[in-house]
Amino acid sequence: MAFHWAEESAKQKDSYGLALLADCYYLGIGTEANHKKTAELYQLAADQGNAGAMTALGCLYSMGDGVEKNEKAAFDLFIEAAGQDEWRAQEHLSIMYRDGICVKKDEQLAFEWMKKAAKVENYETQSLLGEYYIEGIGTEKNIEEGLRLLNISANQGYYSAQFVLGMYYLEGKYLPQDVNKGLELLEKAAEQNYRGAQEILGYCYLTGEYIGEVNLMKGYAFMQQAEQNGSEYAKNMLKSFRTTMESVFNALETTGKKGGN
Repeated sequence: MAFHWAEESAKQKDSYGLALLADCYYLGIGTEANHKKTAELYQLAADQGNAGAMTALGCLYSMGDGVEKNEKAAFDLFIEAAGQDEWRAQEHLSIMYRDGICVKKDEQLAFEWMKKAAKVENYETQSLLGEYYIEGIGTEKNIEEGLRLLNISANQGYYSAQFVLGMYYLEGKYLPQDVNKGLELLEKAAEQNYRGAQEILGYCYLTGEYIGEVNLMKGYAFMQQAEQNGSEYAKNMLKSFRTTMESVFNALETTGKKGGN
């Protein structure tokens, strides 16, 4: 239904219909996924001044997804879209200036763009801006404001904010140490398939680090989730764990045989 409506709208050269049809091709909704077609449709919508399509096309260029990777093209699209107050484009520009991607690194500009993006009170930008305040990226450190923004974002269910706050509680960094609160937040992030949280939880439960006791079943389960998400760290941890357990079982079996004699 969505694909049919978008296709009919796109035939009228409507920029929003073109962008929606691009989304359908990207996600494979009502049709086979075709990222090259996605890029072509976003370009048509962007040519009409659609800021959302500009941002989406910029993301494709930055990843080399459906088009040849071109950070300069991505930057130019983000600049144009950001001029229309498109918060996603402003967020991407912030990250590019923060990390020096395609432009000279400029943390002050990174902060300014992120602050503009956060005006829409989106949980993602609030989380990132919170980290900027805490780390002093392009601004004076303001732990209180950073934690306030992270908490707002985490309470809206954003996995990255939950992960960051969870680590702060676990380590007693910027917040009084509260292992239970830390584990609770990390598990919420892990439930959303956030690999970093799955890795940390797997490590904690397998080794007893921070929590003071080992829970092999939970640790193994979290590491398996992380491994399924492509974590090389989890893959190596599980390999080591299996080798250790095999040695233990072999030793027990040998001891049992000796005792039987």
